[in-house]
Amino acid sequence: MEYFMRMLERTNLQNIGSWIQIGSEVEQTDSADMEERAEKALKVLKRDFEQIVPKKSYRRGIEIAREYSNACCDIYFNMGMKVGAKIMLQLLDEGLKDN
Repeated sequence: MEYFMRMLERTNLQNIGSWIQIGSEVEQTDSADMEERAEKALKVLKRDFEQIVPKKSYRRGIEIAREYSNACCDIYFNMGMKVGAKIMLQLLDEGLKDN
């Protein structure tokens, strides 16, 4: 029974996303909600930028990083939609293949 409990524990969006993106599960899932995790990531970005970017370039650097991040978010969202649709099609297939 422990085997099945471990399967259920691994069945979460963070692990599934990690498996699809990099081929392994996350070391530890983050219990914060998505909004909190996004805010935390932005705080870290701003803190790290302050340490390496001159003050006069700071605002523009953050803008550039956000533009890049938004482009990546768009790509990953679209890829997630495609992956979800592919999984749905495989689940609805009445054949015996599962690959």
